[in-house]
Amino acid sequence: MRILVLTALLSLAGSFQHAPPPLRRPQTLRALLEVTDDYGFVDEAATLQANRDRTGFPIPPDDLIAKAKEVIIKNQNLQDPSVFDDSIYADDFRFVAPFVGGATSTTGEKIGFTKQEFLSSLRSFDLLKAFPNLNNRYHAFRVDVFEPNRVWFQTRAKATHTGELMGAAATGKSLELPPEALSMTFNADGQVELFTVGYA
Repeated sequence: MRILVLTALLSLAGSFQHAPPPLRRPQTLRALLEVTDDYGFVDEAATLQANRDRTGFPIPPDDLIAKAKEVIIKNQNLQDPSVFDDSIYADDFRFVAPFVGGATSTTGEKIGFTKQEFLSSLRSFDLLKAFPNLNNRYHAFRVDVFEPNRVWFQTRAKATHTGELMGAAATGKSLELPPEALSMTFNADGQVELFTVGYA
């Protein structure tokens, strides 16, 4: 128990603290406002470019963000297999969320739902029938500077439960969910190979 508490405290402290920078002469306010690595701040543009150069990932950041938004739009047709184009997902696609597909792997095996498990799971219920006014309020799209093939974005969903959901009657309750982090990782052909959701 004592180890768990200590681990939690270290994690919390580590979120806000950083090894002190080497001693240096006082700087002007303007110099202090510049991005520097002395305090652990990342030069995001340079880091992203270096990682794009290192990996050779061919899709530029703005185009990758556009692809992520396109996947979201195309998913509106997911309930109808005759209309939905599942080629937006790679054959080796995985869907990962808290409590979905098992614990995070420590041995390297892939976790989460496969492409077919993901599609069949989402088609097993119709969320919009239960929450017809669902608004995910997508925002904060950005490419991961360390993984230039990954797009992160957030939601702050609002909805009202006015229809039946998996046998449960409508409650009429309004929901406003906390900020949630999602990501899509793409292959060089522009297909999603990893989709993560549900991290508040």
